[in-house]
Amino acid sequence: MDKIFRFLTTGLIVVVLVACSSTDDQENQMPADSSLTHQKDSMRTNIEQEVPVPNWFENVPQKDGFIYAVGTARSIRGEIAQRKATMQARIQLAEKYSALQNPAHTESGGASANELNVQLPIHEVKEIEKYKSDKFWQVYVLLEMQTAK
Repeated sequence: MDKIFRFLTTGLIVVVLVACSSTDDQENQMPADSSLTHQKDSMRTNIEQEVPVPNWFENVPQKDGFIYAVGTARSIRGEIAQRKATMQARIQLAEKYSALQNPAHTESGGASANELNVQLPIHEVKEIEKYKSDKFWQVYVLLEMQTAK
């Protein structure tokens, strides 16, 4: 009986140790989200050699009557990376739209990202590119919103 108890206790300890240990240190070292102002530079340095950067991300389109915004994110799960990239682009789009609606507010320093309160009109995903490198997905999103009809 004593041997069975020791065997079960040892087995339980081994199971706990294996379950608590990390199988891949890279998984625990995922880079934090970059701020919007440094978004392009920081993401380029983190993944420069892993995946290509779309031309429209580097050179955001400009067209009269439209506002464009870009976002990018990296995650182990593709759908999470896409949601994060889209959210970054929407924040950027809201900042641009807010500046267009209230030019005087922008000249006086504008609102910080925490103070931004804008209801965006209809906008669409114009481009989306997804790349998988090792275990991570890198997603780039381009949003377009018409400002004049």
